[in-house]
Amino acid sequence: MAYNDEGHSQADIARRVQVFLITRAAGHDTNPGGEQLHHYWTRGKGLAKWIGSDHQFYTLRDLLVKATKGKVPVDRIGPG
Repeated sequence: MAYNDEGHSQADIARRVQVFLITRAAGHDTNPGGEQLHHYWTRGKGLAKWIGSDHQFYTLRDLLVKATKGKVPVDRIGPG
């Protein structure tokens, strides 16, 4: 079984993503445009940029920082 650098299995990450998606589907998106951003990074081209990475969290974090041109500092994006 594969684990990320924080010790989470791929199955654990998949469960967390499912909870996240269910929460979003329940209407908890209070950020205008947030659903579009979420959609991009969790499907198609956006997802392909990080899903195969050995360090998915850090890869996605770095991509988000780059995509926002530094408007969201790297230290503001972290595990909750």
